[in-house]
Parts: sequence; structure tokens; C-alpha cells
Amino acid sequence: MLFEISESRQYIMLSRYVVESKILWQQRPFPTTGYPLPGWNVTNVIHRRHNMKVVPDPTGAPGNVLRIAYKKNSVSGKKNNIGGVRFLARPFPPQNSCTLTYEIYFAPNFHFVLGGKLPGLYGGRGTCSGGRSSMCYSTRFMWRRNGAGEIYLYSPMTQASDFCSRPEVHCNFDYGHSLGRRSFHFTKGKWIKIQQYIRMNAPGRRDGIARVWVDGRLVLSMTDINYRGTTSVMANAIYFSTFFGGSSSRWASAVDTFTYYKKFEIWDHQPSFRIE
Repeated sequence: MLFEISESRQYIMLSRYVVESKILWQQRPFPTTGYPLPGWNVTNVIHRRHNMKVVPDPTGAPGNVLRIAYKKNSVSGKKNNIGGVRFLARPFPPQNSCTLTYEIYFAPNFHFVLGGKLPGLYGGRGTCSGGRSSMCYSTRFMWRRNGAGEIYLYSPMTQASDFCSRPEVHCNFDYGHSLGRRSFHFTKGKWIKIQQYIRMNAPGRRDGIARVWVDGRLVLSMTDINYRGTTSVMANAIYFSTFFGGSSSRWASAVDTFTYYKKFEIWDHQPSFRIE
């Protein structure tokens, strides 16, 4: 079965309004043996799969979690010692809007250095990173120096005329835009729940939405993003991409370290609602 549709729903009350949110997909418990990602519908090679392992929760809580390893000096672009993993998973039907939610734990010895990438949503086809122009977009999370967080938007589309002058935006049309840099911070040694809601723009209009919640608190909201030029581009995958970098040695991991992941879900609505 390609997609697993859960009947779990969340009802959000606001005055006389009720918003119904359905979980489109929810990860199965991580198994102790065998393939670590049952039900994820991974559609390409898992790059650097040896860095991925199912382990007990580092806090001692019940259940297994997914651990990603980064060797000391690992960095994107270093062929022989690159940490992290990269793959596309398509466990849910394509959507014009959806929310990705998961929990992440940075090991207590984690050094944020200059930054690195974390899983986010993806839509379209082709490779949406590293200066490649394709019919796609990606909204990976990213950590920066001292754990500063953001959405790292890759899209070949033009944006609003004032897009790059906004204090919450750092533009790079070749390699990706930083949205909401330092609007939140990742911390080490505790589980953090992060959520991104992405709504596609109507082709020819800049009315796409990006919102981020951290532990239930709204930290970023943008409502005029241009993700696509055609309706064929939709949110259709989880882009599980995590590594240190940038590509130069200045970004490299300072120690052998880990991130841990659990409770991945895709919702058909954003996790909170307000009238705009």
C-alpha cells in the first residue's frame, strides 16, 4: 500500500470556527532489526545509509528513535568523511498544503559550528539544492551558529521585489534563501518538536505560505512566497537531508556526534489557526 491514511483528527476551536486537521501519514515505530524505515516509501538511494541507526531513546524514554551520525571533520563536499544522510520519502499523496512535524534531539556534545541542514518538505521533481535549477522546491530546516534556526528555501522562482530587504530573509538565488534566521534556536540535550506548514502559491502569484512552530509556538509566518510556476509542483515528499555545511572545512563537525529523530507526521492542515 503506497499511502497510509490515518483517521486521527485534531479539532481546533476559535470562537465560532472549527478547523479539522487530519493526519495523512504517521511513521510506524522504528524497528529494532531489519529495514529502519517501513512505510516511508523511500524513492531513491539512501545516501550514506551507514550513518543511520535505530537506537533506544537517548533520554531513557520508551521506544526506539532514529539516530544520525556525523564523524569529526565531516562536511558536505568532503567525499571520504561526510556525515548525515540524504533521501526522499513519499509516504503521503501530493498536497497543495500540508504540515510536516517531527521531534529532534541534538546530542549534548553537539557543536553547531557554522550550520547544517535538517529534514523538510519537498515538491516537484529534480534536485533542489546546491545551486541546481530544477522544477522543484525544498524547505529544509537548518541550524546556524549557536543553534539559530531557520527554513532554508530552495526555489528557482522569482520572489517579491522587497523579499531580500526584509530583516528575516537572507537571499541567495543560487544556493537557497534563509527564512526566519534566528527566529528560534535549537538546544542540545532535549527533544524539540518542530513543524513547518507549507501552502503552494497559485501559479503566477506570490501567495504561498510558510509557517514554523517550535514546541507549539509560532515563530515564523510568511504569506507571499513563490514556490512554483505550474500546478504540477506540489508538496509530495519529505526531504530527509542532514549534514554539516556549507561545503568548506570551516563548516565541518568539531567532534563525533549525533542527532536523533522521532514522531514524524504529515498533516493536511497547519497545527494552529487564525483569521487573517
